[in-house]
Amino acid sequence: MRIKPDPFEADRIFEFYRKSFNLHSERGTLELIELPVIIARRAILFDLHHELYSVVGRTANLLIKRVSIPYGRDFCKWVKNTYFKGKEFSTEIALKFLACETLAIGMGKIIIQYDKDSGEVLVEGPDGLPVGRKYIKEKIKVDSSVDSYHLGYYEGFMSELFNTKYVGVEETCVALGASSCIARLMKKE
Repeated sequence: MRIKPDPFEADRIFEFYRKSFNLHSERGTLELIELPVIIARRAILFDLHHELYSVVGRTANLLIKRVSIPYGRDFCKWVKNTYFKGKEFSTEIALKFLACETLAIGMGKIIIQYDKDSGEVLVEGPDGLPVGRKYIKEKIKVDSSVDSYHLGYYEGFMSELFNTKYVGVEETCVALGASSCIARLMKKE
């Protein structure tokens, strides 16, 4: 199955989020319903990767990916328990939500391909993913893929969605000269 984000659905998600934010001034917290959040420039992911990469090289990818896996897992749980509460839930609907939500929050357009037989998932950023695009904009050369935050996030999301551990690799990256970023996620045997 091939899933593209629907701009109308992305707008609906954005509107749902906009209406669901709660600012607790006394505590200094912002929550999306009960999920603690921050509003940050998307360049924060580039800044984190670039600084870590300059200190520890490719190990930065592993560290960032490791940090983002629980976020993807927790977000999938939140989606199941909050957004889909009282609504029909299916794998296709959850993957479509992920594609639309990614667009709605400004992280870019992704296309998801899911093979039901193998369980393999391909996530493509046809114009690249945010960190890769920022490396191009800044004209900074790298020697490995750079979208490790998204890769870990997708691993965590798929692991929670399918109730089995997923591992992934970014096969192509715009920061390395590819025309798109493609992450391949597979069930861990």
